[in-house]
Amino acid sequence: MSAAAALVATGLGESPAPAAAADAPAIEWPEGMWNPKAADDDVILPMPCGGAMAFRKVPTTLPGNWLTDDRVRLGSPQAEVAFASYLNRGHVAGSLSENNDPATRHLLIGKYEVTTDQYNAVIGGECGRPNMMGRLPKDGVSWFDAVHFGRAYTEWLLQNARESLPHEDGDPAFIRLPTETEWEFAARGGRAVTEDDFMAPRFPMDGDISRWAWFQGSSSCQGHLQPVGVLEPNPLGLHDILGNVEEIMLEPFRMVRVQRHHGQVGGMVSRGGSCLTDRSMLTTASRTESNYFNPRTGQARTPEMTGFRVVVAAPVQVSHERIAELREDWESLSDGGARAAAADAAPRGPAEALEAAAGATSDVEAEQVMRDIAAAIREDASDRADVERRAVQAAIQSGALIIRQYRDELRRMENIEKIIAIRRESTGTNAEAQIAEAEQTRHYIRQRLKITQSVYTTVLGQTAEDYPVALLADQSAIVGQRLRDVGAESMAGFAQAFVGQVERWAGDGGGDIEAYLEELGEL
Repeated sequence: MSAAAALVATGLGESPAPAAAADAPAIEWPEGMWNPKAADDDVILPMPCGGAMAFRKVPTTLPGNWLTDDRVRLGSPQAEVAFASYLNRGHVAGSLSENNDPATRHLLIGKYEVTTDQYNAVIGGECGRPNMMGRLPKDGVSWFDAVHFGRAYTEWLLQNARESLPHEDGDPAFIRLPTETEWEFAARGGRAVTEDDFMAPRFPMDGDISRWAWFQGSSSCQGHLQPVGVLEPNPLGLHDILGNVEEIMLEPFRMVRVQRHHGQVGGMVSRGGSCLTDRSMLTTASRTESNYFNPRTGQARTPEMTGFRVVVAAPVQVSHERIAELREDWESLSDGGARAAAADAAPRGPAEALEAAAGATSDVEAEQVMRDIAAAIREDASDRADVERRAVQAAIQSGALIIRQYRDELRRMENIEKIIAIRRESTGTNAEAQIAEAEQTRHYIRQRLKITQSVYTTVLGQTAEDYPVALLADQSAIVGQRLRDVGAESMAGFAQAFVGQVERWAGDGGGDIEAYLEELGEL
């Protein structure tokens, strides 16, 4: 994103904020009315009437190509309504990037639910002075109202502040509702939390839920809307992601079968609960379905306590160059990474070989059969490639964990040796018993060290034998980034050290394990 593509909010005062870009109208609303909990890395877009909206960056894609995405586990194993909220798999990849680098893909999601003042400025053209009532989230809107807001806001930005929008390969982004996967990924904390915290019913809360979420009850909002941004944010800096108003999703409701969504498509989905939701039901996995229309009135349904937040996104096929890159990435993934030795070589994989044969035959039925088989081969190759990548990531994480355990055991051994040396110089009455106890502890530590060394040798050798060096290097970047995202810098270093040793082991066909272990002790 260029420097002009976003304004970074700078404070909590009531003074007007500057314009988001040179071509944009000035932001005249007091910052406390639209960004009450400003942060240095907020991304700000201007709005009609001198207003503004704050967004948060949500990194989604790790090192790879344009078809790399992140598989995430969503839902809950304890879902009371399993067909609506049971565990399922999703894949997420933002459509925005930095300098057209696929490794930096992300999305921008509203920091707060869309407020009444913001909604009125875009939809109603009401330019009165913002106030605390206008800081309440806009509720009682239909799905069509929420979609129309995204359209109207985007059209205003394109006409009045085009350069304030992020651009993807020259194409400006737009405003829309979030998908369910995008919303749940962000609500759970994305890559700012560990895997365990991501799978918990709620994002990490250091204290009572009432500090982070509004819900029905005497200790919370008791069925009354509250101004946005009063409570603490989730780990990605998103406020009111649970409670206050339920938030409308882009796509319709689909039931959940084990590990996948059902084929039947239903009504409007809203997520996150509201001031009418009991605290026990306020989780990131819960989903609400409602009819798009009210059969009684014959109009679009506008549920009470239902509002929305928006995301900034971009098209996928933004240029001929990007389409060419996508095609190449798809070929790589669908053929399991197979590549010819030269540009003019024969087809690069079995799927392409079958497709070439299908194109050469005059038998229509045989052609269709071959194309069907080729499609099945591509699907199988893609699935196997995904499994292999996850297996490599698990091997790297295991190697890093064993290295940490090995280093911890070395420190324990150093400490016990010092204790034994000190006690041998002691003349106390219990010196011999203390020395014996310490030596017994040293014996246990030596046993654990031997086991750890043996396990590490096995993992090191098997990883070197089972996986290509190029795949290890690629997945090492992904594992390292994930560990750094949750603040585990030392573990990221151990992962890098493990991959380095695996590459040497593979190149040398083995090696002196003592030398490898000595290196680990010096990390």
